[in-house]
Amino acid sequence: MEHIRKIIFKLGQTELTKALKKKKDNNFDYKKYIISNNLKLSDEYIYLSKEYGYNQFNEDIVFKSLDKLPIAGDDNLCPIGIIYGWGKGENSLQKNRKIFLDQIPENYFVFAEGLPGDQLCINQIDQKIYYWYHESLENEGLYLVANSLLDFFKSLHLNPNSEIEDDLEEEWFSDDF
Repeated sequence: MEHIRKIIFKLGQTELTKALKKKKDNNFDYKKYIISNNLKLSDEYIYLSKEYGYNQFNEDIVFKSLDKLPIAGDDNLCPIGIIYGWGKGENSLQKNRKIFLDQIPENYFVFAEGLPGDQLCINQIDQKIYYWYHESLENEGLYLVANSLLDFFKSLHLNPNSEIEDDLEEEWFSDDF
């Protein structure tokens, strides 16, 4: 758990926006929800969901998948969006689980967004991390990203392409032009 905190800190932290803060429910009985839904989630994941649920990275953070992703370029990098949390509304773990139960096999637990519409999931059987591509055919859209949650977090890094775009933008809007 300390490893995840250190990695998030090294990546430039995460932010709980004002709008999302209203949806986060620190009093939600996640233990009861886990038991009543027969979920098998690691302590590392529980820590992540409680501490960083509803958060987004402050920087443009990407991960490199073990499997080739259909949405990734030659570098096989993909962005991570919001980390879902326990609470209310569209970014809650409970609502997203309910939305995707008929599209993603039941033993996969959605925990974060990749590209809009795509989901990052934990396989509850082996605790490996998968990417679900929402435009794929039924039962063909899961791609292995990492062998564990910690391995997934170790694969996160600043998008090398975002630095190029920032430099171009600075140059374009400089006073020299």
